[in-house]
Amino acid sequence: MEHLIARSADRSRYFEDVRSKLLENKQYDPNRLFDAVLKKLKIKDDTQLAGLFGVTPGAISRVRRRHNPLSYKFIALISENTGWSVKEVKMMAGICEDQL
Repeated sequence: MEHLIARSADRSRYFEDVRSKLLENKQYDPNRLFDAVLKKLKIKDDTQLAGLFGVTPGAISRVRRRHNPLSYKFIALISENTGWSVKEVKMMAGICEDQL
C-alpha cells in the first residue's frame, strides 16, 4: 500500500511540473486544439468528443480550463481520430517539444 501512495505522490508531482511548464508557455492553448478537433470530426460539443474518446466531459473541461495538462493519452487519441501526427497535435496546442 505504501508504494501506491508513493507512486501517487510522484504522479501528482509530475503533473504539477508539466502543468507549470505549460502555463508558463504563452502559446499553450488546449482550447484551440479541442476546437479544431471538434471541427475536423464534425462533432458539436465536448460531451460527444468525450464519448468518442472514452473519457468524461469533465476530463476535457479540466484540460480546457488548464487545471490538468494535455496528457499523452489525449494527444494519442486526437492523433488516432483525426489522422494528424503527434507533432501536429502538439503544435496546434502550442506545446514545445521539450514541454511534454
